[in-house]
Amino acid sequence: MSAPQPSSVLVIGGGPAGYTFVDQLRLRGYRGELTLIDPRGLPMDRPPLSKEFLRGAMGREELRFREAEWFEERSITVIAGAVEEISGVRLSEDAAGWEVFLENGPRLLSEVVVLATGTVPTRPELPGLDELAPLTFYTIDDAEALAPFLRPGATVGVIGAGLVGAEAASVAAERGAEVLLVSPRSPAAVRSFGEEAAAHLHAKHEPRGVRLITGTVRSATPAEVAPGEPVGRAATLTLENGESVGVDVLVIATGSVPCDGLGVDAGAQAAGAEAGGGLLVDAAGRTSLPNLWAIGDVARGVDATGAPLPQHAHWEAAMHSAEDAAAALLGQFPEERGARWFWSDRHGEHVEVVGTQAPVAGGAVVRREDARGLRGVFTLGAGGELLGAVTFDDARLARAARRLIDRAKPVDAAALADPEVSAKDLVRPPRRD
Repeated sequence: MSAPQPSSVLVIGGGPAGYTFVDQLRLRGYRGELTLIDPRGLPMDRPPLSKEFLRGAMGREELRFREAEWFEERSITVIAGAVEEISGVRLSEDAAGWEVFLENGPRLLSEVVVLATGTVPTRPELPGLDELAPLTFYTIDDAEALAPFLRPGATVGVIGAGLVGAEAASVAAERGAEVLLVSPRSPAAVRSFGEEAAAHLHAKHEPRGVRLITGTVRSATPAEVAPGEPVGRAATLTLENGESVGVDVLVIATGSVPCDGLGVDAGAQAAGAEAGGGLLVDAAGRTSLPNLWAIGDVARGVDATGAPLPQHAHWEAAMHSAEDAAAALLGQFPEERGARWFWSDRHGEHVEVVGTQAPVAGGAVVRREDARGLRGVFTLGAGGELLGAVTFDDARLARAARRLIDRAKPVDAAALADPEVSAKDLVRPPRRD
């Protein structure tokens, strides 16, 4: 299967989805004009910001997916700039396309535009926050600004104990800072990890020096700083119980929303704010407008009724959506996908999550423990099939769980729980006597 190749493709966004898309187009034989636009120019990875980069184990250059020469060799034009508007235009009598307007830059034309604009952090309605300069941990600038505070004697305040907030708190404590982590729920991140695994992870904070507050922050006010210190970082937080706590820097990690403004302003259909936002796309990434595609975290798939599907804003999911869109744009078949997967690192523990952790009626939750502690939590369906798993410092167990989920057949719950049964034996077909 093949389709006529568009004369030009322009990708807006240089995260995992945008980079993967341009890479896949060239790998799949696209020969037309190919452009990628991002405010920072060369595409960069973001998950390491709250992991290796914050620990000092990775530099700015190492966050880049590829160096400039790689893009030049593949005739991919990379533009460092911000797009302020896209508008449909007639390129010729038989070809429609898009005008792309850069802030303080030229107007570009492209037959196809692909939005890979990702998400933007949310800001809580918190009195006094507008007078501060909190970090949101979504950019390399935020990570570099936080780094000087990761030292003994400094106090780091983190509002939000989800994936990013928990990872930032973990690294801050590891580097010797005092950490205040505020979460409205205990445990946090149940939707991502399931109740049991989330409780296990949440309980790791306090033994490792993180002061955990369940509740909300009533207000945040600027605190005095010494000469030469950045203004707006230090704050006094008033907690729900009336206690006032001073922090040298405040990190906001209360979640994110799709950065769908360019598509919405152009007229593309989107999920409403009450549904979490995002541009509605088909299975390949096509929006409701001709020659406008959306991939990665800004895209929202729909079910058979047209209702938005749950968002899976993770690294691998973004890359897979880009691969599928590149194949579809060129009239090729996408790869078959298995169970979803993502990972997190906190307090020295590597966590891998596959499938879904949502409990179902008639299902069960199985724990695997050994002398070291909890190694895995497995979610089973009503028919005994494996739906999801969370593993701790055990990559082989995560891979085995993914294979079992993809088989969609009943599994041996006792074997899942038994640490003496290896990951290899879990996926080995049963012996026939």
